Amino acid sequence: LPIGGMSGMPMRTFAGAVIRQWLQVIAFVLIVFLALVAIYIPLSIGIALFSVLSPALASFLAVASGAVTLVIFFYLYFATAGIVMDNLSAPATISRSVNLVRMNFLPTLGFFAVSTLIGLGMTVLLLQLSNLALWVVTPAIVISAYIGTGLAMALLVFYRTRYLGTESTLVA
Repeated sequence: LPIGGMSGMPMRTFAGAVIRQWLQVIAFVLIVFLALVAIYIPLSIGIALFSVLSPALASFLAVASGAVTLVIFFYLYFATAGIVMDNLSAPATISRSVNLVRMNFLPTLGFFAVSTLIGLGMTVLLLQLSNLALWVVTPAIVISAYIGTGLAMALLVFYRTRYLGTESTLVA
């Protein structure tokens, strides 16, 4: 897996790449925010008007719009990994993320579920442990950082393996 391609570059070049990637992440967040605002302002007005006719159906539409948001964010799951790993622009990484999730839907869904379960489960467990005694807080923070770093690295490795597998099927 070609991970860590920037390891041998000079510090000045590395700092420039980090700033460029940081700006691309901000651009990605702004694109997603503006797209969601463009979708949800008219949708919210429509749901509000529809609630006059049927409050129950309007509540269902509000929940359905939340589900649509979850699906949108699921398809954008690899966007930041594409920016960091491949130095892509925000629109290019959005397109790649959607294509990777579409072509690897079940493995991505499984990875998403397992990593969310691990992250949330360890958070609940460490929170319960830190409530037992004050001295447990520092080890809980270290353990949480260790697990979070492992999950972040797992995301990058999962992204890279899915991308290389998808790329090889497109070429062949």
